[in-house]
Amino acid sequence: AYRLLSGRTPFEGATTREILRGHLLETPRPLAEFVPGIPPALSQLVSKLLAKKPEERHANAGALLTELERLKLELVHG
Repeated sequence: AYRLLSGRTPFEGATTREILRGHLLETPRPLAEFVPGIPPALSQLVSKLLAKKPEERHANAGALLTELERLKLELVHG
């Protein structure tokens, strides 16, 4: 989702080791830096998908789908 929206990977580096280190220890740069005007709720959703701790991510695909549907309705209907 991060790459689809920004055109970048969330973690970059010159080597595989640097990229893996980013996955383990770093927080990706906010999507708003690359996608001006991105709805804050969508940016937050993607950040949640990238959370390091499992308890900070969606519990399952159904929970993610529910949040995506809610976000879609919010964006389409205000």
